[in-house]
Amino acid sequence: NAAPQNNFAQPAMGTPVAQPQKKGKGGLIAAIILIIALLGGGGVAALFATGVLGGTKEIKVSPSSLKLTVGETTTVEIKNYDELTKVRLEYNSNDDKVAEITDEYDDGFKVAAVGEGKTTIVVTGKGCEPVEIKVTVKEAAPEPTPEPEPTEVPDIIEPTATPEPTATPEPTQEPTSGSGSAQIEASYSSDVFTIYAPDGYTVSQNEGDFLEFEGEDGDYFWAYGELPYNAYYTMHPEELSADSDPVTSGFTFDWDVIIEGGAPNGEDIYMAYCEDPDEEYYHELYYIFFPYADTYGTEDYIVIEITPELADSLDESKIDAFFYGF
Repeated sequence: NAAPQNNFAQPAMGTPVAQPQKKGKGGLIAAIILIIALLGGGGVAALFATGVLGGTKEIKVSPSSLKLTVGETTTVEIKNYDELTKVRLEYNSNDDKVAEITDEYDDGFKVAAVGEGKTTIVVTGKGCEPVEIKVTVKEAAPEPTPEPEPTEVPDIIEPTATPEPTATPEPTQEPTSGSGSAQIEASYSSDVFTIYAPDGYTVSQNEGDFLEFEGEDGDYFWAYGELPYNAYYTMHPEELSADSDPVTSGFTFDWDVIIEGGAPNGEDIYMAYCEDPDEEYYHELYYIFFPYADTYGTEDYIVIEITPELADSLDESKIDAFFYGF
């Protein structure tokens, strides 16, 4: 968003002083005009860049939310640090007993999961809009119980019937490859899946468990290794605890099974409509997703997030083409 340009009017020369006037902001305005005149166009640009003129700056972080196990560490990156000229960023955890910041850098910081619970990390900087990163920390999964020692095998064992293998769902189209496909990593398991894009889309960003695809017409869609916070707890309200952050007021997430057994891992494919009035850029989005078993003994989801424009152009009966190829 471009900052508005301000024109300052100068008083007419030679105006006589009739009576003393009330104190106002005329001296400050005149000083700013003089500084701008001396600095020229480059000076004006500098004033906007440093926040003296214009609105607050946006801090872009990646990832925007964290799910960790106790003892785990991760790094949060400031994606647009080079754009934040002469801004010193500060990083603070609201509860160091849940997650603490162990190392700080100009363009990011490290977070260590200390104890089970939820907290928020706040990134601030002079002239910048604060950014909140929701953090969820769970206890590490218990060690598996060792298998018992086998008992003595009897002399004669009747063979058991071998179960029939589960049929793998047939892809709706032949898989493709190239600039329109990339692999997505599940955030909370070792599973990896390939995401295919419709014609005209290419991969513009790949961070392992986050993919961004850009279309020739300027439209986007995104892939995630987990279901975002509000959507996840809308589907699983039973997992919210007393100290959990509530789902954002006004947030809606309506979902249904679209293709039974249509996912690459044999799970059902869901489709959902999401409306978030607080979202800055997209108030309406569609989700295509399927579950996978996560390290907590529950499940999370591989997610495709698309705009209404892209959703309108897709054939709903062939929505699994994102996983088998357009």
